[in-house]
Amino acid sequence: MTMRQAYLDDLRDIVNIDSQSCDLPGLRKVAETLKAKFEAIGCVGRIDHIDDRAGDCLFVTNKPDAETFDIMMDARMDTVFPHGTAAERPFSYDDVKAYGPGALDCKGGCVMMLHVLKNTPKEVLDKLAICITCNSDEEILTVYSTPWLQSFAKRSKCALIYEPARKDGELVCARKAASSYEFVFHGKASHAGVSPETGCDAVMAMVKFISAVKSHEDRAAGIVINCSPVEGGQTPTTIADYARCQFRFFAWTNEDHDRIRDIILDYAKKEWEPGVTIDVRQINTASAMTFNDETKSFAAMLEEAARRVDVDVKWIRAGGLSDGNRISAVGIPTLDGLGPSGFHLHNDKEYLDLKSIDEHIRMSVSLLTMMAEQKS
Repeated sequence: MTMRQAYLDDLRDIVNIDSQSCDLPGLRKVAETLKAKFEAIGCVGRIDHIDDRAGDCLFVTNKPDAETFDIMMDARMDTVFPHGTAAERPFSYDDVKAYGPGALDCKGGCVMMLHVLKNTPKEVLDKLAICITCNSDEEILTVYSTPWLQSFAKRSKCALIYEPARKDGELVCARKAASSYEFVFHGKASHAGVSPETGCDAVMAMVKFISAVKSHEDRAAGIVINCSPVEGGQTPTTIADYARCQFRFFAWTNEDHDRIRDIILDYAKKEWEPGVTIDVRQINTASAMTFNDETKSFAAMLEEAARRVDVDVKWIRAGGLSDGNRISAVGIPTLDGLGPSGFHLHNDKEYLDLKSIDEHIRMSVSLLTMMAEQKS
Protein backbone atom coordinates (compact mmCIF):
# COMPACT_ATOMS: atom_id res chain seq x y z
CA MET A 1 0.00 0.00 0.00
CA THR A 2 1.33 3.44 -0.88
CA MET A 3 1.92 6.18 1.69
CA ARG A 4 -0.92 8.18 0.18
CA GLN A 5 -3.42 5.33 0.20
CA ALA A 6 -2.65 4.46 3.82
CA TYR A 7 -3.13 8.11 4.74
CA LEU A 8 -6.48 8.33 2.94
CA ASP A 9 -7.73 5.14 4.58
CA ASP A 10 -6.97 6.56 8.04
CA LEU A 11 -8.42 9.94 7.11
CA ARG A 12 -11.70 8.34 6.05
CA ASP A 13 -12.11 6.80 9.49
CA ILE A 14 -12.14 10.14 11.30
CA VAL A 15 -13.74 12.38 8.67
CA ASN A 16 -16.78 10.12 8.80
CA ILE A 17 -17.21 10.92 12.50
CA ASP A 18 -19.08 14.16 13.19
CA SER A 19 -17.07 16.28 15.63
CA GLN A 20 -18.30 19.85 15.80
CA SER A 21 -16.66 21.78 18.63
CA CYS A 22 -19.34 21.01 21.22
CA ASP A 23 -20.23 17.51 20.00
CA LEU A 24 -18.69 15.78 23.01
CA PRO A 25 -19.51 12.16 22.03
CA GLY A 26 -18.22 12.72 18.50
CA LEU A 27 -14.99 14.31 19.70
CA ARG A 28 -14.47 11.45 22.16
CA LYS A 29 -14.88 8.96 19.31
CA VAL A 30 -12.35 10.80 17.15
CA ALA A 31 -9.89 10.86 20.07
CA GLU A 32 -10.37 7.14 20.70
CA THR A 33 -9.93 6.34 17.01
CA LEU A 34 -6.73 8.38 16.72
CA LYS A 35 -5.37 6.98 19.99
CA ALA A 36 -5.77 3.43 18.71
CA LYS A 37 -4.03 4.30 15.44
CA PHE A 38 -1.07 5.94 17.22
CA GLU A 39 -0.77 3.03 19.63
CA ALA A 40 -0.75 0.61 16.69
CA ILE A 41 2.56 2.16 15.58
CA GLY A 42 4.14 1.95 19.02
CA CYS A 43 3.19 5.26 20.65
CA VAL A 44 1.45 5.75 23.99
CA GLY A 45 -1.75 7.78 24.07
CA ARG A 46 -3.89 9.35 26.78
CA ILE A 47 -7.30 10.99 26.52
CA ASP A 48 -7.66 13.95 28.88
CA HIS A 49 -10.95 15.42 30.07
CA ILE A 50 -10.42 19.17 30.38
CA ASP A 51 -13.87 20.68 30.90
CA ASP A 52 -17.49 19.53 30.95
CA ARG A 53 -18.25 22.12 28.24
CA ALA A 54 -15.57 20.93 25.82
CA GLY A 55 -14.59 17.70 24.14
CA ASP A 56 -11.82 15.49 25.44
CA CYS A 57 -8.28 16.03 24.18
CA LEU A 58 -5.64 13.54 23.06
CA PHE A 59 -1.98 13.45 24.12
CA VAL A 60 0.40 11.05 22.38
CA THR A 61 4.12 10.45 22.77
CA ASN A 62 6.78 8.01 21.68
CA LYS A 63 8.59 8.46 25.01
CA PRO A 64 6.09 8.21 27.91
CA ASP A 65 8.79 8.71 30.55
CA ALA A 66 10.16 11.92 29.01
CA GLU A 67 10.22 15.01 31.20
CA THR A 68 10.81 17.29 28.21
CA PHE A 69 10.21 16.95 24.48
CA ASP A 70 12.43 17.73 21.51
CA ILE A 71 9.38 18.81 19.52
CA MET A 72 5.66 19.33 19.96
CA MET A 73 3.29 18.57 17.08
CA ASP A 74 -0.28 19.83 17.23
CA ALA A 75 -3.56 19.64 15.32
CA ARG A 76 -7.17 19.72 16.47
CA MET A 77 -10.09 17.36 16.10
CA ASP A 78 -13.06 19.73 16.07
CA THR A 79 -14.80 21.05 12.97
CA VAL A 80 -17.48 23.67 12.28
CA PHE A 81 -19.96 21.17 10.82
CA PRO A 82 -23.09 20.07 12.73
CA HIS A 83 -24.02 16.52 13.57
CA GLY A 84 -25.28 14.66 10.51
CA THR A 85 -22.94 16.31 8.01
CA ALA A 86 -20.69 13.24 7.73
CA ALA A 87 -23.68 11.11 6.71
CA GLU A 88 -24.83 13.71 4.18
CA ARG A 89 -21.45 14.03 2.46
CA PRO A 90 -19.06 11.32 3.68
CA PHE A 91 -15.37 11.20 2.88
CA SER A 92 -14.50 10.70 -0.77
CA TYR A 93 -11.62 11.33 -3.11
CA ASP A 94 -10.69 11.32 -6.78
CA ASP A 95 -7.32 11.45 -8.51
CA VAL A 96 -6.59 15.00 -7.37
CA LYS A 97 -8.59 15.93 -4.26
CA ALA A 98 -10.17 14.51 -1.12
CA TYR A 99 -13.48 15.78 0.24
CA GLY A 100 -15.54 15.63 3.41
CA PRO A 101 -16.32 17.71 6.51
CA GLY A 102 -13.01 18.64 8.08
CA ALA A 103 -10.95 16.58 5.65
CA LEU A 104 -8.58 19.53 5.30
CA ASP A 105 -9.42 21.60 8.38
CA CYS A 106 -8.10 19.97 10.40
CA LYS A 107 -8.50 16.20 10.44
CA GLY A 108 -6.01 16.03 7.59
CA GLY A 109 -3.46 17.51 10.00
CA CYS A 110 -4.24 14.96 12.73
CA VAL A 111 -3.70 12.10 10.31
CA MET A 112 -0.58 13.72 8.88
CA MET A 113 1.06 13.69 12.32
CA LEU A 114 0.21 9.99 12.58
CA HIS A 115 1.82 9.26 9.23
CA VAL A 116 4.87 11.39 9.92
CA LEU A 117 5.64 9.15 12.89
CA LYS A 118 4.64 6.05 10.95
CA ASN A 119 7.15 6.89 8.19
CA THR A 120 10.00 8.07 10.43
CA PRO A 121 12.76 5.43 10.83
CA LYS A 122 12.95 3.76 14.23
CA GLU A 123 16.54 4.88 14.74
CA VAL A 124 15.38 8.50 14.39
CA LEU A 125 12.44 8.11 16.78
CA ASP A 126 14.70 6.42 19.31
CA LYS A 127 16.74 9.63 19.60
CA LEU A 128 13.79 12.02 19.94
CA ALA A 129 11.07 12.63 22.49
CA ILE A 130 8.00 13.77 20.58
CA CYS A 131 4.81 15.24 22.02
CA ILE A 132 1.61 15.18 19.96
CA THR A 133 -1.55 17.05 20.98
CA CYS A 134 -5.02 16.98 19.45
CA ASN A 135 -7.41 19.40 21.15
CA SER A 136 -11.14 19.79 20.70
CA ASP A 137 -12.10 23.48 20.79
CA GLU A 138 -9.95 25.44 18.34
CA GLU A 139 -12.97 26.47 16.28
CA ILE A 140 -14.39 28.15 19.39
CA LEU A 141 -11.09 29.95 20.02
CA THR A 142 -9.45 27.29 22.24
CA VAL A 143 -11.37 28.67 25.19
CA TYR A 144 -10.97 25.57 27.35
CA SER A 145 -7.85 23.76 26.14
CA THR A 146 -5.31 26.61 26.18
CA PRO A 147 -3.85 25.70 29.61
CA TRP A 148 -3.70 22.05 28.56
CA LEU A 149 -1.83 22.89 25.34
CA GLN A 150 0.54 25.26 27.09
CA SER A 151 1.41 22.66 29.73
CA PHE A 152 2.99 20.58 26.96
CA ALA A 153 4.47 23.57 25.14
CA LYS A 154 6.36 24.56 28.29
CA ARG A 155 8.05 21.15 28.22
CA SER A 156 8.94 21.35 24.50
CA LYS A 157 11.83 22.96 22.64
CA CYS A 158 9.84 23.90 19.52
CA ALA A 159 6.48 23.25 17.88
CA LEU A 160 4.95 22.42 14.52
CA ILE A 161 1.26 23.14 13.98
CA TYR A 162 -0.49 20.91 11.45
CA GLU A 163 -3.16 23.39 10.43
CA PRO A 164 -3.72 23.32 6.66
CA ALA A 165 -1.11 24.82 4.40
CA ARG A 166 -2.38 27.60 2.15
CA LYS A 167 -4.00 26.91 -1.21
CA ASP A 168 -0.70 27.11 -3.10
CA GLY A 169 1.23 25.21 -0.43
CA GLU A 170 2.59 28.12 1.63
CA LEU A 171 3.45 27.43 5.26
CA VAL A 172 2.66 29.95 7.99
CA CYS A 173 5.54 31.70 9.77
CA ALA A 174 3.56 34.33 11.72
CA ARG A 175 0.04 35.04 12.94
CA LYS A 176 -1.56 38.19 14.30
CA ALA A 177 -2.41 38.86 17.90
CA ALA A 178 -6.14 39.29 18.49
CA SER A 179 -8.67 40.02 21.21
CA SER A 180 -12.43 40.23 21.50
CA TYR A 181 -14.41 42.43 23.89
CA GLU A 182 -18.09 43.01 24.52
CA PHE A 183 -19.43 46.44 25.49
CA VAL A 184 -22.90 46.90 26.98
CA PHE A 185 -24.32 50.44 27.16
CA HIS A 186 -26.89 51.27 29.84
CA GLY A 187 -29.06 54.36 29.40
CA LYS A 188 -32.56 55.46 30.33
CA ALA A 189 -35.66 54.96 28.24
CA SER A 190 -38.10 57.77 27.46
CA HIS A 191 -40.66 58.70 24.83
CA ALA A 192 -38.76 60.11 21.85
CA GLY A 193 -41.60 62.43 20.87
CA VAL A 194 -42.98 63.51 24.23
CA SER A 195 -40.00 63.67 26.57
CA PRO A 196 -36.69 62.92 24.82
CA GLU A 197 -34.83 65.17 27.25
CA THR A 198 -35.54 62.76 30.12
CA GLY A 199 -33.87 59.83 28.34
CA CYS A 200 -30.23 58.74 28.16
CA ASP A 201 -29.54 57.40 24.67
CA ALA A 202 -27.52 54.17 24.84
CA VAL A 203 -27.53 53.71 21.07
CA MET A 204 -26.11 57.17 20.40
CA ALA A 205 -23.38 56.55 22.99
CA MET A 206 -22.52 53.29 21.25
CA VAL A 207 -22.41 54.95 17.83
CA LYS A 208 -19.95 57.59 19.08
CA PHE A 209 -17.88 54.92 20.83
CA ILE A 210 -17.70 52.76 17.70
CA SER A 211 -16.68 55.73 15.56
CA ALA A 212 -13.90 56.69 17.96
CA VAL A 213 -12.55 53.13 18.18
CA LYS A 214 -12.66 52.55 14.41
CA SER A 215 -10.63 55.72 13.83
CA HIS A 216 -7.58 53.81 15.10
CA GLU A 217 -7.80 51.10 12.46
CA ASP A 218 -4.73 51.06 10.20
CA ARG A 219 -5.02 48.26 7.70
CA ALA A 220 -1.79 49.24 5.95
CA ALA A 221 0.00 48.49 9.22
CA GLY A 222 -1.99 45.29 9.74
CA ILE A 223 -4.25 46.73 12.45
CA VAL A 224 -7.83 45.63 11.80
CA ILE A 225 -10.69 46.58 14.15
CA ASN A 226 -13.98 44.85 13.41
CA CYS A 227 -17.24 45.71 15.13
CA SER A 228 -19.88 42.95 15.01
CA PRO A 229 -22.50 42.12 16.14
CA VAL A 230 -24.28 45.34 17.09
CA GLU A 231 -27.71 45.67 18.68
CA GLY A 232 -29.74 48.16 20.68
CA GLY A 233 -32.99 49.97 21.28
CA GLN A 234 -36.60 48.84 21.40
CA THR A 235 -38.92 50.90 19.17
CA PRO A 236 -38.56 53.95 16.91
CA THR A 237 -40.46 56.01 19.48
CA THR A 238 -38.30 55.05 22.47
CA ILE A 239 -34.95 56.54 23.48
CA ALA A 240 -32.79 53.45 23.84
CA ASP A 241 -31.88 52.37 27.35
CA TYR A 242 -29.71 49.49 26.10
CA ALA A 243 -27.15 48.80 23.37
CA ARG A 244 -24.46 46.19 22.87
CA CYS A 245 -21.55 45.66 20.51
CA GLN A 246 -18.51 43.44 20.20
CA PHE A 247 -15.10 44.36 18.88
CA ARG A 248 -12.45 42.00 17.61
CA PHE A 249 -9.11 43.57 16.75
CA PHE A 250 -5.97 42.16 15.13
CA ALA A 251 -2.35 43.32 14.94
CA TRP A 252 0.92 41.82 13.74
CA THR A 253 2.79 42.73 16.91
CA ASN A 254 1.91 42.38 20.56
CA GLU A 255 2.92 46.02 21.04
CA ASP A 256 0.35 47.28 18.52
CA HIS A 257 -2.25 44.90 19.92
CA ASP A 258 -1.73 46.15 23.48
CA ARG A 259 -1.77 49.79 22.37
CA ILE A 260 -5.13 49.36 20.62
CA ARG A 261 -6.51 47.41 23.58
CA ASP A 262 -5.54 50.18 25.98
CA ILE A 263 -7.10 52.84 23.76
CA ILE A 264 -10.37 50.92 23.54
CA LEU A 265 -10.53 50.27 27.27
CA ASP A 266 -9.80 53.94 28.01
CA TYR A 267 -12.63 54.94 25.66
CA ALA A 268 -14.95 52.59 27.57
CA LYS A 269 -14.39 54.71 30.69
CA LYS A 270 -15.67 57.87 28.99
CA GLU A 271 -19.21 59.19 29.06
CA TRP A 272 -20.22 59.36 25.39
CA GLU A 273 -23.76 60.50 26.19
CA PRO A 274 -24.94 62.03 29.48
CA GLY A 275 -26.08 59.34 31.88
CA VAL A 276 -24.95 56.34 29.79
CA THR A 277 -22.60 53.84 31.44
CA ILE A 278 -20.60 51.03 29.82
CA ASP A 279 -19.93 47.51 31.08
CA VAL A 280 -16.90 45.75 29.57
CA ARG A 281 -16.31 42.02 29.21
CA GLN A 282 -13.22 40.42 27.69
CA ILE A 283 -14.24 37.43 25.57
CA ASN A 284 -10.81 36.10 24.63
CA THR A 285 -7.29 37.16 23.75
CA ALA A 286 -4.26 35.65 22.02
CA SER A 287 -0.74 36.95 21.58
CA ALA A 288 0.98 37.08 18.20
CA MET A 289 2.86 34.12 16.76
CA THR A 290 5.90 36.18 15.85
CA PHE A 291 8.65 35.45 13.35
CA ASN A 292 11.48 36.28 15.73
CA ASP A 293 15.15 35.32 15.41
CA GLU A 294 14.70 31.96 17.13
CA THR A 295 11.75 31.10 14.89
CA LYS A 296 13.70 32.21 11.80
CA SER A 297 16.44 29.73 12.71
CA PHE A 298 13.84 26.99 13.11
CA ALA A 299 12.33 27.95 9.74
CA ALA A 300 15.76 27.76 8.09
CA MET A 301 16.17 24.25 9.47
CA LEU A 302 12.78 23.25 8.07
CA GLU A 303 13.71 24.72 4.69
CA GLU A 304 16.90 22.64 4.64
CA ALA A 305 14.94 19.54 5.62
CA ALA A 306 12.51 20.22 2.77
CA ARG A 307 15.35 20.67 0.27
CA ARG A 308 16.71 17.27 1.21
CA VAL A 309 13.50 15.67 -0.05
CA ASP A 310 12.97 18.04 -3.00
CA VAL A 311 10.12 20.01 -1.47
CA ASP A 312 9.96 23.77 -2.05
CA VAL A 313 8.97 25.82 1.00
CA LYS A 314 7.17 29.14 0.69
CA TRP A 315 6.09 31.23 3.66
CA ILE A 316 3.12 33.45 4.37
CA ARG A 317 1.90 35.51 7.33
CA ALA A 318 -1.70 34.75 8.34
CA GLY A 319 -4.09 37.22 9.90
CA GLY A 320 -6.26 34.60 11.57
CA LEU A 321 -5.49 32.70 14.75
CA SER A 322 -4.65 29.07 15.38
CA ASP A 323 -3.37 27.05 18.29
CA GLY A 324 0.04 28.25 17.14
CA ASN A 325 -0.75 31.53 18.90
CA ARG A 326 -1.45 29.73 22.18
CA ILE A 327 1.60 27.48 21.94
CA SER A 328 4.10 30.12 20.85
CA ALA A 329 2.94 32.32 23.74
CA VAL A 330 5.06 30.24 26.14
CA GLY A 331 8.17 31.35 24.23
CA ILE A 332 9.08 28.42 21.97
CA PRO A 333 9.71 28.77 18.21
CA THR A 334 6.55 27.73 16.40
CA LEU A 335 5.78 27.16 12.73
CA ASP A 336 2.33 26.54 11.30
CA GLY A 337 0.59 25.21 8.22
CA LEU A 338 2.43 21.87 8.18
CA GLY A 339 -0.75 20.01 7.30
CA PRO A 340 -1.90 19.22 3.76
CA SER A 341 -2.85 22.04 1.43
CA GLY A 342 -6.28 22.72 -0.02
CA PHE A 343 -9.02 25.32 -0.01
CA HIS A 344 -12.66 26.24 0.76
CA LEU A 345 -12.40 25.75 4.50
CA HIS A 346 -15.66 25.82 6.48
CA ASN A 347 -17.98 25.03 3.58
CA ASP A 348 -19.22 22.08 1.56
CA LYS A 349 -16.62 22.66 -1.18
CA GLU A 350 -13.69 22.02 1.20
CA TYR A 351 -11.00 19.91 -0.41
CA LEU A 352 -7.56 18.49 0.33
CA ASP A 353 -4.89 18.49 -2.38
CA LEU A 354 -3.67 14.89 -2.64
CA LYS A 355 -0.30 15.91 -4.04
CA SER A 356 0.56 17.67 -0.78
CA ILE A 357 0.17 14.52 1.33
CA ASP A 358 3.42 12.82 0.33
CA GLU A 359 5.35 16.11 0.15
CA HIS A 360 4.42 17.28 3.63
CA ILE A 361 4.93 13.89 5.26
CA ARG A 362 8.39 13.61 3.71
CA MET A 363 9.25 17.17 4.77
CA SER A 364 8.36 16.53 8.42
CA VAL A 365 10.16 13.19 8.45
CA SER A 366 13.24 14.91 7.04
CA LEU A 367 13.06 17.55 9.79
CA LEU A 368 12.87 14.90 12.52
CA THR A 369 15.83 13.14 10.91
CA MET A 370 17.87 16.36 11.00
CA MET A 371 16.95 16.90 14.64
CA ALA A 372 18.08 13.38 15.49
CA GLU A 373 21.35 13.93 13.62
CA GLN A 374 22.03 17.04 15.70
CA LYS A 375 21.63 14.98 18.87
CA SER A 376 24.10 12.31 17.74
